[in-house]
Amino acid sequence: MPDWLDQLDPAVAEIDEGAALDALTRAPNAPRVAIVIPADQRDGAPASLEAFLAAPPDEESLMRNDYGAYFATLPAALRAAVEARWGPAEHDPAFRESRLDCGRFVISVRCLDNVAVALEPEGGDAAVPSHGCLALYAWLADGFRAQTILRLGRAAGG
Repeated sequence: MPDWLDQLDPAVAEIDEGAALDALTRAPNAPRVAIVIPADQRDGAPASLEAFLAAPPDEESLMRNDYGAYFATLPAALRAAVEARWGPAEHDPAFRESRLDCGRFVISVRCLDNVAVALEPEGGDAAVPSHGCLALYAWLADGFRAQTILRLGRAAGG
C-alpha cells in the first residue's frame, strides 16, 4: 500500500478479500463504505463487484476550489512532492476546464445506497499520488461522506 494513504482522512485500509466486500454491502444499517479499485487491479476485481463495474460510472465531480481547500489540509511535504512530481492540478488528466467556473475533477464511481465503488486514477500506486487520485479520495470523504474507505490490494506475497 502506498505510504501516502496513511496521511488521508478518513484513513484508508487496504483489503484483498472479496468476501469482506460482500459482507459490508449486505449488512443492515451498514456505514457509508467506499471501495477503491487501483488502476492496476481493474481486471482482477472480486466477483462481488462485477455488478457495480458492469454499468457505466456515475457522473460525479469535485470542483477545483474544493480540491484546493482539501489539498491545503494535506501535510506540506506531501503537497510539495505532488506538485514536484505531477505539476499543477490543472494539468491532471482527470481535470476538466470550464469557462463558467474554475474547473473540476471527474470522478469515476458507481454508487448504490451506502456503497460507492470507485476506480482509482493512474498515479494511485505511485510513491507520490496524482492530483486526480487525491481528488477521488477528497470526493469520497466529502462528497460521498464515506465513513470507511477500503482499497483493494494484493495479498502479501501474492
